[in-house]
Amino acid sequence: MRNYEIKTDLHTHTLASTHAYSTLEENCRGAFANGLEGINMSDHGPSMPDAPYEGHFSNMRILPEYIHGIKVWKGAEANIVDYEGRIDLTEHTLGRLECIVASFHEQTFKAGTVEQHTNAYMQALKNPKIHILGHSGTAQYPYDHDTVIKEAARLGKAIELNEATFHVRPSSIANCRKIIAKCKKYGAFISVDSDAHFSAFVGVYDCARKLLDELDFPQELIINRNAETVSKWLKELAAASEN
Repeated sequence: MRNYEIKTDLHTHTLASTHAYSTLEENCRGAFANGLEGINMSDHGPSMPDAPYEGHFSNMRILPEYIHGIKVWKGAEANIVDYEGRIDLTEHTLGRLECIVASFHEQTFKAGTVEQHTNAYMQALKNPKIHILGHSGTAQYPYDHDTVIKEAARLGKAIELNEATFHVRPSSIANCRKIIAKCKKYGAFISVDSDAHFSAFVGVYDCARKLLDELDFPQELIINRNAETVSKWLKELAAASEN
């Protein structure tokens, strides 16, 4: 199997989302043990029933840049809440965060048509504060892959390959394969993430690595291959949004 470099994890949860089971410090220790350089702290946005309130996110600026040797980006897994691609964090809070994953969840987004899902993603991509579309292979939310992935490639945003999907959403695996193949076709960045809800799984990508190998996916399109690459990418997106 090809030895892909994936030394950061941009989608992790702490027990601030109460269906997860580890603290931020425990996640950092898990990341260090698994050979990572950095993680994004990305608990669920406040419209999720057991998510932290908005102040949890706006207060992240108090956290140190490194914890137990791990670079920590202050972020969120924001919920896309309507077909216009709006998310559940205010501009004030988004302005204090560094890396935003935006996702559909059944608790916060009613499944609609392919066209409605596609429009929601397209509008979300236009938001300069959104960096990654999370677990978009979810079977109940089909969308026009070509349209969305080409737009993500044009904007330099990332499509997530979510390791947890292989374990908790097996009906979505075929979609993930198609999506990652399209990312390769159109030159779109991907972010290979654990979606870990327990510290031991931070940075563990066994199934995702196998899929990447099967598709001969190019290393240079994996945006989270190391901490330096992620920091440079986030700065470039921020600069582009100001022009």
